[in-house]
Amino acid sequence: MHRPSLLLVAWYFPPDGGAGSQRPASFARHLPDLGWETTVLTRSSDHPRSRYEPRDDGLLESIGDASRLIRVEERAPLELPHGGVERTIASSCGPFCSSIEHTCERLDPDVVLITMSPFITASVLPALRKLGRARIVLDLRDPWALDPWPDRPFWRQPGELRRMREALDLVDGVVLNTPESLLRIRRVLGRGLALDLERRAIVVTNGFTASDFSGPAPGPSERLEILHCGTFLCEHASSQRTPVRRVVDRLRRIGQPRLDRSGRTPEHLLAAAGLLRRTDPSIHERLRFHFIGQADDRLRDCVARSPCPEQVELRGYLEHSRMVERLRTASALFLPCGALPPSSRELIVPGKTYEYLASGRPILAALPPGDALDLVSSMPGCYPCVPNSPESIAESIRELDRDLSAGALDGLADRRANGLAPYERGHLAERLSGFLNRILALPATCDS
Repeated sequence: MHRPSLLLVAWYFPPDGGAGSQRPASFARHLPDLGWETTVLTRSSDHPRSRYEPRDDGLLESIGDASRLIRVEERAPLELPHGGVERTIASSCGPFCSSIEHTCERLDPDVVLITMSPFITASVLPALRKLGRARIVLDLRDPWALDPWPDRPFWRQPGELRRMREALDLVDGVVLNTPESLLRIRRVLGRGLALDLERRAIVVTNGFTASDFSGPAPGPSERLEILHCGTFLCEHASSQRTPVRRVVDRLRRIGQPRLDRSGRTPEHLLAAAGLLRRTDPSIHERLRFHFIGQADDRLRDCVARSPCPEQVELRGYLEHSRMVERLRTASALFLPCGALPPSSRELIVPGKTYEYLASGRPILAALPPGDALDLVSSMPGCYPCVPNSPESIAESIRELDRDLSAGALDGLADRRANGLAPYERGHLAERLSGFLNRILALPATCDS
Protein backbone atom coordinates (compact mmCIF):
# COMPACT_ATOMS: atom_id res chain seq x y z
CA MET A 1 0.00 0.00 0.00
CA HIS A 2 1.35 3.42 -0.97
CA ARG A 3 2.39 5.61 1.95
CA PRO A 4 2.01 9.30 1.12
CA SER A 5 5.19 11.30 1.60
CA LEU A 6 5.41 14.51 3.61
CA LEU A 7 8.10 17.17 3.77
CA LEU A 8 7.65 19.02 7.07
CA VAL A 9 9.46 22.39 6.98
CA ALA A 10 10.09 23.73 10.49
CA TRP A 11 12.46 26.58 11.32
CA TYR A 12 11.82 25.92 15.03
CA PHE A 13 12.41 22.27 15.92
CA PRO A 14 14.09 20.41 18.81
CA PRO A 15 16.54 20.85 20.35
CA ASP A 16 14.89 24.28 20.25
CA GLY A 17 12.73 24.60 23.33
CA GLY A 18 9.29 26.21 23.56
CA ALA A 19 5.83 25.66 22.13
CA GLY A 20 6.95 26.75 18.64
CA SER A 21 9.10 23.63 18.32
CA GLN A 22 6.86 21.23 20.27
CA ARG A 23 4.12 21.50 17.65
CA PRO A 24 6.17 20.28 14.64
CA ALA A 25 7.95 17.80 16.91
CA SER A 26 4.61 16.19 17.77
CA PHE A 27 3.75 16.00 14.05
CA ALA A 28 7.11 14.32 13.35
CA ARG A 29 6.49 11.87 16.16
CA HIS A 30 2.91 10.85 15.29
CA LEU A 31 2.45 11.24 11.51
CA PRO A 32 4.67 8.26 10.57
CA ASP A 33 2.41 6.00 12.67
CA LEU A 34 -0.55 7.43 10.76
CA GLY A 35 0.87 6.31 7.44
CA TRP A 36 3.01 9.28 6.38
CA GLU A 37 6.57 8.89 5.10
CA THR A 38 7.85 11.97 6.91
CA THR A 39 10.98 14.05 6.33
CA VAL A 40 11.70 17.09 8.49
CA LEU A 41 13.72 20.00 7.10
CA THR A 42 15.03 22.30 9.82
CA ARG A 43 18.04 24.31 10.98
CA SER A 44 21.27 23.06 12.43
CA SER A 45 21.06 22.32 16.14
CA ASP A 46 23.92 24.66 17.10
CA HIS A 47 22.56 27.93 15.72
CA PRO A 48 22.72 31.17 17.77
CA ARG A 49 19.79 31.22 20.18
CA SER A 50 17.43 33.99 21.24
CA ARG A 51 15.48 34.00 24.50
CA TYR A 52 12.55 32.36 22.69
CA GLU A 53 14.44 29.23 21.62
CA PRO A 54 16.52 27.83 24.53
CA ARG A 55 18.18 24.49 23.92
CA ASP A 56 16.22 21.45 25.17
CA ASP A 57 17.79 18.13 24.15
CA GLY A 58 15.07 16.18 25.96
CA LEU A 59 12.50 17.29 23.39
CA LEU A 60 14.60 15.82 20.58
CA GLU A 61 14.93 12.49 22.38
CA SER A 62 11.15 12.19 22.67
CA ILE A 63 10.63 12.19 18.88
CA GLY A 64 12.42 8.95 18.08
CA ASP A 65 13.68 8.13 14.60
CA ALA A 66 10.42 7.51 12.72
CA SER A 67 10.92 10.72 10.73
CA ARG A 68 13.97 11.47 8.62
CA LEU A 69 15.73 14.64 9.72
CA ILE A 70 17.60 17.04 7.40
CA ARG A 71 19.41 19.97 9.01
CA VAL A 72 20.60 23.08 7.19
CA GLU A 73 23.33 25.48 8.25
CA GLU A 74 21.96 29.02 8.14
CA ARG A 75 24.77 31.44 7.55
CA ALA A 76 23.69 33.72 4.69
CA PRO A 77 20.94 36.31 4.26
CA LEU A 78 17.70 35.92 2.37
CA GLU A 79 17.39 38.65 -0.22
CA LEU A 80 13.87 40.10 -0.11
CA PRO A 81 12.37 42.85 -2.27
CA HIS A 82 10.63 44.33 0.77
CA GLY A 83 11.38 45.13 4.41
CA GLY A 84 9.28 43.21 6.89
CA VAL A 85 9.41 42.52 10.60
CA GLU A 86 11.64 39.42 10.53
CA ARG A 87 14.87 41.16 9.65
CA THR A 88 16.98 39.20 12.16
CA ILE A 89 15.84 35.87 10.74
CA ALA A 90 16.18 37.14 7.16
CA SER A 91 19.85 37.90 7.86
CA SER A 92 20.65 34.18 8.13
CA CYS A 93 17.89 32.07 6.55
CA GLY A 94 18.92 32.26 2.88
CA PRO A 95 20.35 28.70 2.76
CA PHE A 96 17.35 27.35 4.65
CA CYS A 97 14.85 28.83 2.20
CA SER A 98 16.92 27.60 -0.77
CA SER A 99 16.96 24.12 0.76
CA ILE A 100 13.16 24.02 0.86
CA GLU A 101 13.04 24.28 -2.93
CA HIS A 102 15.99 21.92 -3.54
CA THR A 103 14.72 19.27 -1.08
CA CYS A 104 11.24 19.38 -2.54
CA GLU A 105 12.63 18.94 -6.06
CA ARG A 106 14.84 16.04 -4.95
CA LEU A 107 12.35 14.14 -2.77
CA ASP A 108 9.22 14.92 -4.81
CA PRO A 109 6.89 14.65 -1.77
CA ASP A 110 3.13 14.37 -1.99
CA VAL A 111 2.68 17.18 0.55
CA VAL A 112 4.89 20.04 1.74
CA LEU A 113 3.78 21.30 5.15
CA ILE A 114 5.46 24.59 6.12
CA THR A 115 4.95 25.51 9.75
CA MET A 116 5.25 29.24 10.39
CA SER A 117 6.72 31.51 11.71
CA PRO A 118 9.00 32.74 10.22
CA PHE A 119 6.57 34.00 7.62
CA ILE A 120 9.34 35.00 5.22
CA THR A 121 9.56 31.32 4.26
CA ALA A 122 6.54 32.20 2.09
CA SER A 123 9.11 33.64 -0.32
CA VAL A 124 9.70 30.08 -1.62
CA LEU A 125 6.05 29.46 -2.53
CA PRO A 126 6.20 30.66 -6.16
CA ALA A 127 9.15 28.34 -6.83
CA LEU A 128 7.43 25.39 -5.10
CA ARG A 129 4.27 26.02 -7.09
CA LYS A 130 6.25 25.81 -10.35
CA LEU A 131 7.62 22.41 -9.34
CA GLY A 132 4.13 21.13 -9.81
CA ARG A 133 3.07 17.92 -8.10
CA ALA A 134 3.33 18.50 -4.35
CA ARG A 135 0.38 19.88 -2.44
CA ILE A 136 1.49 22.85 -0.33
CA VAL A 137 -0.03 23.46 3.11
CA LEU A 138 0.80 26.30 5.50
CA ASP A 139 0.58 25.72 9.25
CA LEU A 140 0.05 29.20 10.73
CA ARG A 141 1.05 28.79 14.37
CA ASP A 142 0.42 32.52 14.74
CA PRO A 143 -2.03 34.45 12.54
CA TRP A 144 0.68 36.38 10.66
CA ALA A 145 -0.47 39.85 9.56
CA LEU A 146 -3.61 39.60 11.71
CA ASP A 147 -1.61 39.14 14.91
CA PRO A 148 -1.35 42.39 16.93
CA TRP A 149 1.56 41.15 19.06
CA PRO A 150 4.59 41.70 16.77
CA ASP A 151 6.20 45.13 16.89
CA ARG A 152 4.84 46.06 13.47
CA PRO A 153 4.36 49.77 12.67
CA PHE A 154 1.14 50.72 10.91
CA TRP A 155 2.87 51.61 7.63
CA ARG A 156 4.06 48.00 7.27
CA GLN A 157 0.63 46.49 7.91
CA PRO A 158 -0.76 46.80 4.34
CA GLY A 159 2.35 45.10 2.94
CA GLU A 160 2.12 42.22 5.45
CA LEU A 161 -1.57 41.71 4.65
CA ARG A 162 -0.78 41.70 0.93
CA ARG A 163 1.99 39.12 1.38
CA MET A 164 -0.28 36.98 3.54
CA ARG A 165 -3.02 37.06 0.89
CA GLU A 166 -0.53 36.26 -1.89
CA ALA A 167 0.81 33.30 0.11
CA LEU A 168 -2.66 31.88 0.77
CA ASP A 169 -3.47 32.18 -2.93
CA LEU A 170 -0.48 29.96 -3.74
CA VAL A 171 -1.19 27.04 -1.40
CA ASP A 172 -3.54 24.08 -1.34
CA GLY A 173 -4.49 24.29 2.32
CA VAL A 174 -3.99 26.23 5.53
CA VAL A 175 -3.93 25.09 9.16
CA LEU A 176 -4.77 27.55 11.94
CA ASN A 177 -4.25 26.88 15.64
CA THR A 178 -7.24 28.76 17.04
CA PRO A 179 -10.86 29.04 15.86
CA GLU A 180 -10.68 32.82 16.28
CA SER A 181 -7.79 33.02 13.78
CA LEU A 182 -9.81 31.22 11.13
CA LEU A 183 -12.80 33.49 11.75
CA ARG A 184 -10.58 36.56 11.43
CA ILE A 185 -9.03 35.33 8.15
CA ARG A 186 -12.50 34.80 6.74
CA ARG A 187 -13.55 38.28 7.86
CA VAL A 188 -10.45 40.19 6.71
CA LEU A 189 -9.14 38.21 3.75
CA GLY A 190 -11.95 35.86 2.76
CA ARG A 191 -13.55 37.99 0.07
CA GLY A 192 -11.65 37.46 -3.16
CA LEU A 193 -9.25 34.91 -1.67
CA ALA A 194 -8.46 32.15 -4.17
CA LEU A 195 -8.12 29.56 -1.39
CA ASP A 196 -11.47 27.91 -0.63
CA LEU A 197 -11.48 28.23 3.15
CA GLU A 198 -14.55 26.00 3.52
CA ARG A 199 -12.75 22.98 2.10
CA ARG A 200 -9.10 23.84 2.46
CA ALA A 201 -8.76 25.29 5.97
CA ILE A 202 -8.79 23.57 9.35
CA VAL A 203 -8.09 24.38 13.00
CA VAL A 204 -5.52 22.15 14.70
CA THR A 205 -4.76 23.62 18.10
CA ASN A 206 -1.65 23.21 20.19
CA GLY A 207 -1.94 20.55 22.86
CA PHE A 208 -0.31 18.29 25.44
CA THR A 209 1.19 14.81 25.62
CA ALA A 210 -0.80 12.64 28.03
CA SER A 211 2.18 10.45 28.98
CA ASP A 212 3.98 13.54 30.33
CA PHE A 213 1.35 13.76 33.06
CA SER A 214 0.87 10.08 33.94
CA GLY A 215 1.40 8.77 37.44
CA PRO A 216 0.66 10.39 40.79
CA ALA A 217 1.98 13.87 41.43
CA PRO A 218 3.31 15.04 44.78
CA GLY A 219 0.95 17.41 46.57
CA PRO A 220 1.70 21.14 46.72
CA SER A 221 3.34 22.69 49.78
CA GLU A 222 1.49 24.54 52.51
CA ARG A 223 2.66 27.80 51.00
CA LEU A 224 0.63 29.42 48.27
CA GLU A 225 3.11 28.88 45.44
CA ILE A 226 2.16 30.47 42.11
CA LEU A 227 4.29 29.29 39.19
CA HIS A 228 4.75 30.70 35.68
CA CYS A 229 6.54 28.88 32.86
CA GLY A 230 7.77 30.71 29.81
CA THR A 231 9.25 34.03 28.76
CA PHE A 232 7.95 37.26 30.24
CA LEU A 233 8.07 40.30 27.92
CA CYS A 234 9.29 42.81 30.50
CA GLU A 235 10.24 45.39 27.89
CA HIS A 236 6.52 46.22 28.14
CA ALA A 237 6.52 46.75 31.92
CA SER A 238 5.70 50.24 33.18
CA SER A 239 9.25 50.70 34.46
CA GLN A 240 10.56 50.25 30.90
CA ARG A 241 8.07 52.57 29.19
CA THR A 242 9.00 56.25 29.39
CA PRO A 243 6.41 58.88 28.36
CA VAL A 244 8.30 59.44 25.10
CA ARG A 245 8.25 55.73 24.31
CA ARG A 246 4.51 55.55 25.01
CA VAL A 247 3.87 58.34 22.51
CA VAL A 248 6.14 56.75 19.89
CA ASP A 249 4.47 53.35 20.31
CA ARG A 250 1.03 54.93 20.00
CA LEU A 251 2.04 56.69 16.77
CA ARG A 252 3.60 53.52 15.35
CA ARG A 253 0.36 51.59 15.87
CA ILE A 254 -2.24 54.04 14.59
CA GLY A 255 -5.31 52.11 13.48
CA GLN A 256 -4.28 48.90 15.27
CA PRO A 257 -6.01 47.43 18.36
CA ARG A 258 -4.88 49.07 21.61
CA LEU A 259 -3.11 46.09 23.13
CA ASP A 260 -1.74 46.55 26.66
CA ARG A 261 1.35 44.36 26.47
CA SER A 262 2.17 44.82 30.17
CA GLY A 263 -0.13 41.85 30.77
CA ARG A 264 2.72 39.64 29.51
CA THR A 265 4.90 40.73 32.45
CA PRO A 266 4.71 39.83 36.17
CA GLU A 267 4.06 43.50 36.99
CA HIS A 268 0.35 43.24 37.79
CA LEU A 269 0.62 39.85 39.52
CA LEU A 270 3.22 41.20 41.93
CA ALA A 271 1.24 44.40 42.42
CA ALA A 272 -1.70 42.20 43.42
CA ALA A 273 0.52 40.66 46.09
CA GLY A 274 1.21 44.19 47.36
CA LEU A 275 -2.53 44.78 47.68
CA LEU A 276 -2.95 41.53 49.60
CA ARG A 277 -0.25 42.61 52.04
CA ARG A 278 -2.63 45.35 53.21
CA THR A 279 -5.98 43.56 52.89
CA ASP A 280 -5.18 39.89 53.54
CA PRO A 281 -1.84 39.60 55.34
CA SER A 282 -2.35 35.90 56.10
CA ILE A 283 -2.55 35.15 52.36
CA HIS A 284 0.35 37.46 51.56
CA GLU A 285 2.67 35.76 54.05
CA ARG A 286 2.17 32.39 52.33
CA LEU A 287 2.57 33.69 48.78
CA ARG A 288 5.62 32.62 46.81
CA PHE A 289 6.20 33.17 43.10
CA HIS A 290 8.33 30.85 40.97
CA PHE A 291 9.16 32.01 37.44
CA ILE A 292 10.63 29.31 35.19
CA GLY A 293 12.06 30.65 31.94
CA GLN A 294 14.70 32.94 30.48
CA ALA A 295 15.55 35.70 32.97
CA ASP A 296 17.04 38.94 31.65
CA ASP A 297 17.86 42.28 33.27
CA ARG A 298 14.40 43.65 32.50
CA LEU A 299 12.70 40.80 34.34
CA ARG A 300 15.05 41.22 37.28
CA ASP A 301 14.32 44.95 37.29
CA CYS A 302 10.56 44.29 37.19
CA VAL A 303 10.85 41.98 40.20
CA ALA A 304 13.14 44.34 42.10
CA ARG A 305 10.66 47.22 41.68
CA SER A 306 7.72 45.09 42.86
CA PRO A 307 6.24 45.17 46.39
CA CYS A 308 7.57 41.67 47.17
CA PRO A 309 10.93 40.88 45.51
CA GLU A 310 11.89 38.64 48.44
CA GLN A 311 8.96 36.32 47.60
CA VAL A 312 10.02 35.74 43.98
CA GLU A 313 12.31 32.98 42.72
CA LEU A 314 13.74 33.11 39.19
CA ARG A 315 14.70 29.60 38.12
CA GLY A 316 15.82 30.10 34.53
CA TYR A 317 14.86 27.70 31.75
CA LEU A 318 14.25 24.06 32.68
CA GLU A 319 14.09 21.20 30.20
CA HIS A 320 10.53 20.30 29.36
CA SER A 321 10.42 17.12 31.46
CA ARG A 322 11.60 18.97 34.57
CA MET A 323 9.22 21.82 33.87
CA VAL A 324 6.30 19.38 33.81
CA GLU A 325 7.34 18.07 37.23
CA ARG A 326 7.25 21.61 38.60
CA LEU A 327 3.85 22.27 37.04
CA ARG A 328 2.35 19.33 38.89
CA THR A 329 3.55 20.44 42.33
CA ALA A 330 2.63 24.15 42.29
CA SER A 331 -0.29 25.48 44.28
CA ALA A 332 -1.46 27.33 41.16
CA LEU A 333 -0.24 28.33 37.70
CA PHE A 334 -0.17 31.86 36.30
CA LEU A 335 -1.42 32.18 32.70
CA PRO A 336 -1.02 35.78 31.47
CA CYS A 337 -1.72 37.62 28.24
CA GLY A 338 -2.19 41.23 27.19
CA ALA A 339 -5.31 43.32 27.66
CA LEU A 340 -7.43 44.22 24.63
CA PRO A 341 -10.25 46.73 24.09
CA PRO A 342 -13.67 45.35 25.18
CA SER A 343 -14.83 44.79 21.60
CA SER A 344 -11.76 42.72 20.60
CA ARG A 345 -10.93 39.04 21.00
CA GLU A 346 -7.44 37.58 21.35
CA LEU A 347 -6.36 35.46 18.36
CA ILE A 348 -3.83 33.25 20.16
CA VAL A 349 -3.95 30.65 22.90
CA PRO A 350 -0.64 30.55 24.80
CA GLY A 351 0.99 27.20 24.07
CA LYS A 352 1.37 26.48 27.78
CA THR A 353 -2.41 26.57 28.30
CA TYR A 354 -2.98 22.91 27.44
CA GLU A 355 -0.16 21.61 29.63
CA TYR A 356 -1.32 23.86 32.46
CA LEU A 357 -4.75 22.25 32.24
CA ALA A 358 -3.31 18.74 31.96
CA SER A 359 -1.23 19.27 35.10
CA GLY A 360 -4.33 19.12 37.29
CA ARG A 361 -3.39 22.33 39.07
CA PRO A 362 -5.55 25.46 39.49
CA ILE A 363 -4.93 28.26 37.00
CA LEU A 364 -4.88 31.99 37.63
CA ALA A 365 -5.97 33.04 34.13
CA ALA A 366 -5.14 36.72 33.42
CA LEU A 367 -6.59 36.59 29.91
CA PRO A 368 -8.63 38.87 27.64
CA PRO A 369 -11.71 37.54 25.82
CA GLY A 370 -10.77 34.91 23.23
CA ASP A 371 -10.36 31.18 22.69
CA ALA A 372 -7.93 30.83 25.61
CA LEU A 373 -10.36 32.39 28.09
CA ASP A 374 -13.23 30.35 26.64
CA LEU A 375 -11.25 27.14 27.11
CA VAL A 376 -10.06 27.69 30.67
CA SER A 377 -13.48 29.03 31.72
CA SER A 378 -15.02 25.73 30.61
CA MET A 379 -12.73 23.77 32.97
CA PRO A 380 -12.91 23.43 36.75
CA GLY A 381 -10.23 25.05 38.89
CA CYS A 382 -9.64 28.13 36.74
CA TYR A 383 -9.80 31.71 38.02
CA PRO A 384 -10.22 34.32 35.26
CA CYS A 385 -9.05 37.87 36.00
CA VAL A 386 -8.36 41.07 34.06
CA PRO A 387 -4.76 40.94 32.71
CA ASN A 388 -3.70 44.46 33.67
CA SER A 389 -5.72 44.83 36.90
CA PRO A 390 -3.95 44.09 40.22
CA GLU A 391 -7.32 44.38 41.96
CA SER A 392 -8.90 41.71 39.77
CA ILE A 393 -5.88 39.42 40.13
CA ALA A 394 -5.88 39.87 43.93
CA GLU A 395 -9.56 38.91 44.11
CA SER A 396 -8.89 35.75 42.08
CA ILE A 397 -6.04 34.85 44.46
CA ARG A 398 -8.48 35.21 47.38
CA GLU A 399 -10.96 32.87 45.68
CA LEU A 400 -8.17 30.43 44.87
CA ASP A 401 -6.99 30.40 48.48
CA ARG A 402 -10.51 29.80 49.80
CA ASP A 403 -11.07 26.88 47.43
CA LEU A 404 -7.67 25.33 48.17
CA SER A 405 -8.34 25.53 51.91
CA ALA A 406 -11.78 23.96 51.47
CA GLY A 407 -10.43 21.04 49.40
CA ALA A 408 -12.61 22.10 46.48
CA LEU A 409 -9.77 21.68 43.98
CA ASP A 410 -8.93 18.03 44.57
CA GLY A 411 -8.93 15.67 41.58
CA LEU A 412 -8.81 18.39 38.92
CA ALA A 413 -6.93 16.21 36.43
CA ASP A 414 -9.75 13.63 36.40
CA ARG A 415 -12.44 16.30 36.32
CA ARG A 416 -10.83 17.92 33.27
CA ALA A 417 -10.03 14.71 31.41
CA ASN A 418 -13.05 14.55 29.08
CA GLY A 419 -12.82 18.22 28.13
CA LEU A 420 -9.08 17.95 27.48
CA ALA A 421 -9.15 14.75 25.40
CA PRO A 422 -9.46 16.56 22.01
CA TYR A 423 -6.21 18.45 22.76
CA GLU A 424 -3.98 15.42 23.27
CA ARG A 425 -1.22 15.61 20.66
CA GLY A 426 -1.84 12.14 19.24
CA HIS A 427 -5.47 13.08 18.59
CA LEU A 428 -4.42 16.39 17.03
CA ALA A 429 -2.00 14.57 14.69
CA GLU A 430 -4.88 12.34 13.57
CA ARG A 431 -6.89 15.45 12.80
CA LEU A 432 -4.01 16.90 10.78
CA SER A 433 -3.47 13.60 8.94
CA GLY A 434 -7.11 13.47 7.91
CA PHE A 435 -6.91 17.02 6.60
CA LEU A 436 -3.73 16.33 4.59
CA ASN A 437 -5.38 13.28 3.03
CA ARG A 438 -8.36 15.45 2.12
CA ILE A 439 -6.04 17.99 0.46
CA LEU A 440 -4.44 15.16 -1.53
CA ALA A 441 -7.86 14.09 -2.75
CA LEU A 442 -8.70 17.61 -3.96
CA PRO A 443 -7.26 19.09 -7.16
CA ALA A 444 -4.19 21.25 -6.73
CA THR A 445 -5.19 24.91 -6.46
CA CYS A 446 -3.23 25.67 -9.61
CA ASP A 447 -5.45 23.15 -11.46
CA SER A 448 -8.82 24.01 -9.90
